[in-house]
Amino acid sequence: MFWQELRFGIRRLAKVPGFTIIAVLTLALGIAANTAIFSVINALFFHPAGVSDPGRLLAIRAKYDKLNMKSIEVSLPDFADVRDSKHMFSSAAVAIAGDYNYVGNGMPERLLGANVSWQWLRTFGVRPLLGRDFRPEEDQPGANHEVILAYTTWQRIFGGDSAVVGQTIQLNSQAYKVVGVMGAGFDWPNRAQIWMPLGLPPAEYGPDNRFNESYFAVARVKPGVPTEQAQAYVKVLAQQSLEPGRAAAYAKDAQWGMFGLPLIEFIYGDLRTPMLVLLGAVGGPKWDDPNAKVRPEQGLLGIRKALELFANLRPVRVYPAAAAASRTVQRGRARTAASASVALPTAASCSRKRFEIAAAAACVSPRFIASSKAPISSP
Repeated sequence: MFWQELRFGIRRLAKVPGFTIIAVLTLALGIAANTAIFSVINALFFHPAGVSDPGRLLAIRAKYDKLNMKSIEVSLPDFADVRDSKHMFSSAAVAIAGDYNYVGNGMPERLLGANVSWQWLRTFGVRPLLGRDFRPEEDQPGANHEVILAYTTWQRIFGGDSAVVGQTIQLNSQAYKVVGVMGAGFDWPNRAQIWMPLGLPPAEYGPDNRFNESYFAVARVKPGVPTEQAQAYVKVLAQQSLEPGRAAAYAKDAQWGMFGLPLIEFIYGDLRTPMLVLLGAVGGPKWDDPNAKVRPEQGLLGIRKALELFANLRPVRVYPAAAAASRTVQRGRARTAASASVALPTAASCSRKRFEIAAAAACVSPRFIASSKAPISSP
């Protein structure tokens, strides 16, 4: 029966070659677009290269609201306060960029390096492909002459030779021992080519350097602790860490503070909102099984929470009339609609996390839509 219907369908399509070509091309473009969108978003937001469980990583940032400095790097005392909060964070690390000249058999070559605290790789949840991680005793003044190579550096300069681990190389005319090689994909921060221990004296982490912000810090939220709770804790920690006196007065006058931002949000910023909206439009026949363990609704609920929306997300064509309907909904004069669709936000509206769900009367499925700040039940 199946083969008979298949032959019948092929004969019908062969009689209308124009329609067949258009249908096949449309399906191909649709599948390609869905695959491309999902692949990009999955790689950027959910599984960035070389990072384990990125949803539990916070970028620790400082701010001066009075100076309109909303998100800057932190000082070493700021980092130390977060690092020592063991009940909230399982690990924390700090880094600062540095350039190094490598002298091998040929001409000197400039390498982009990162001076990091010894828990840098552990905080990102990664381990070297070859060799070992840094040790606490190597993150001390005068003892920080170890180096870990990025995978691309290992392949390009050392030809992928595993024997390089344990050898000594010259960086800035000083001897460094190669203790490890990272796997492909990990190059945090800023596409680093080599990593060295920071090796600063304890005095650098003292209160005198509180407002000397020049380090990128990241912390991993402890298992069992909600990320939102950790973010709220960082804000409170900033005020508790200030000793009474000139420092506290300066912080209050400059409206200084500290906060934790999810690492993915810190990296991609406003790009995250429109990309998640595009992800909401990805669908296909494989989701038709109502008993499937993984359903697209699970992802859509997460998107709605992240974008602060009270609406159904459905991919439909938006006609000019839908824009007017959207404004009507915003004024509260329209309480029902024939269907729902997502009006892709502009760059300005993305930054405010406020955009509307436009009504499209051309859709078949009856759904109710509402503005992002007005939850209304479905009819």
